[in-house]
Amino acid sequence: MSDKVVLDKQENRDIKKSEKLALYSRTIAMSTSRGLVQPFVSMIALTMGASSGLLGWIQSISNLLSTFLSPFFGRLSDIVKRRKPFIIISTIAWGIPYAFLYFIKPDFSWAIVIVVALVNLLLSLGLPAWTALLNELFPRDVRGKLTGRIFWFDAVGSALATILTGIILSNVFNDQDYQTYILIPVSIGVFLSILGVLPFKKVEEPLQNMLKDEQPIPHKLTESFKIAFENKAFAKFTIISVIQSLFFSFAWPLFSIFQVNVLGANALEIAILSISFSVMILIVIRLGAKLSDRYGRTKLIFFNRLILVLFPVAYIFATKVWHLYLIHYIIALFLFIGTPSLHAYLLDIIPPKEGGMYFGIYNMLTGVALFIGALAGGYLTELNEFLLNSANISYLFNANITALTLTNLTSHTLIGQVVLQDTLRLAVIISFAVVAIGRFVTSFPFLTLKEVKQFPSSWGEVARQVKKRFERGPPI
Repeated sequence: MSDKVVLDKQENRDIKKSEKLALYSRTIAMSTSRGLVQPFVSMIALTMGASSGLLGWIQSISNLLSTFLSPFFGRLSDIVKRRKPFIIISTIAWGIPYAFLYFIKPDFSWAIVIVVALVNLLLSLGLPAWTALLNELFPRDVRGKLTGRIFWFDAVGSALATILTGIILSNVFNDQDYQTYILIPVSIGVFLSILGVLPFKKVEEPLQNMLKDEQPIPHKLTESFKIAFENKAFAKFTIISVIQSLFFSFAWPLFSIFQVNVLGANALEIAILSISFSVMILIVIRLGAKLSDRYGRTKLIFFNRLILVLFPVAYIFATKVWHLYLIHYIIALFLFIGTPSLHAYLLDIIPPKEGGMYFGIYNMLTGVALFIGALAGGYLTELNEFLLNSANISYLFNANITALTLTNLTSHTLIGQVVLQDTLRLAVIISFAVVAIGRFVTSFPFLTLKEVKQFPSSWGEVARQVKKRFERGPPI
């Protein structure tokens, strides 16, 4: 049976209520357990005195190990024709290694990298099976809508967990003792994860109900890469995403350093910043999903990638934590309109019967890029700080920030004003500038993506209707 026939059958298939319940319950359980610990790992590391380089390693190893083994686990999932075991084991087990944070002492802060590595290795076990299952269960004509709902439920769990943890951390444990009580949120997260996967009992394995010629064909790893990159749409989207991922993750350690070490954000403030994305997802994600299903994916993908430029640019000018609140909430409002299109487009271009293989390859390649980017961001900031100190350029300000006028030593003409707090702040700002330029340049290749399915309307049609309206003039 051809892939087209399989796709046609998928378009006609309706997703069952029991399947929706399983997907949504697992999503909210995962996001809640994640929100109990994950947003505060960098804060724990920085409290122990972790350097920018070490923070880069924490972010990088997280990116790498959550995706690097995806082709192996995805292929294994295809071969055994099972998605559920991978998803269930990963969902329950991934957060358990966070319990080891309790035993780490400041002199051994590097051990946090090992904990994060174990966490993300267990996450990678279920990631390709999860995305492949979504590909098999979601009807193609409403993928944007259902993807938006997955993001919506993820945001609900993440927002509740992060804000509650932030309040407890600030008012009960006084910010400093969260590591001592880390076993409590880890235990709660594991318990919620177990509850979250119980509805999977009523979900049938899609691959088990396919005819033999519809089922995934096992390939060697090298052959899998060859087959995947013969799919031109997949190859193009993957290459563009890999390049952009370098600068996407470059800023991740910088955000934590800026929030905690430069602006002195406490746990509650970090929680408020973290849930900004969840709140905005709840507000706009369903609108973005509807726009994606009606007008297409590619223009919204470009819009999403371009908006990312604004984060590092805005951070450069922030001098108070409340400035970051405005940055996060305003920019995220526009960012998440395009988010459902990213995942929906990937689902569009991947053959459903080989979803595990394709998602595994995509996740591995982008994961390597995210690893390199986050590591580069941490070490570039450390290098910037070293060079600035070596040159005896240290701008230290207390409560009252002073404007430093830089003059051209040759012409003695004024060339600018810089408001800085200290050397670390300047080092981070330089890195943010690199991120902004990189994100801006690498966002434009997304404009070259082509739609692979028909939509009820298009953005070009919207533009033509608006143009006609203006040409007619105002009603008399």
